[in-house]
Amino acid sequence: MARQAAGFFQAPLGLLGLVLTLAFGGRFVLWFFANWPRMNDPESDPVVMLSELWLNVRWAVLGVGLFALSWLWALASSLSLLRQAKKESPAGRADVPPRIGTAAGKI
Repeated sequence: MARQAAGFFQAPLGLLGLVLTLAFGGRFVLWFFANWPRMNDPESDPVVMLSELWLNVRWAVLGVGLFALSWLWALASSLSLLRQAKKESPAGRADVPPRIGTAAGKI
């Protein structure tokens, strides 16, 4: 979390998204296979089927969205931390540690 306050919100948001996706996604998969014959019936109304499909998948989609949001937020804050670290540390050979074989004069 790099001692940043944002990390304390990103982690629970990502976990909440993961839990919602797993719980409601599993429930949706069970519903989908139970209703597969009805969904493929040529006499069924497509608008009614899409409405039912949305009602059963919406919470899983919310979970995926929350997880994606937390992941993108973490990516943005990580890139920000990297930019900040590059500005604060001087670039030069003094920052590079010696190779293991050359430290004692051995190659």
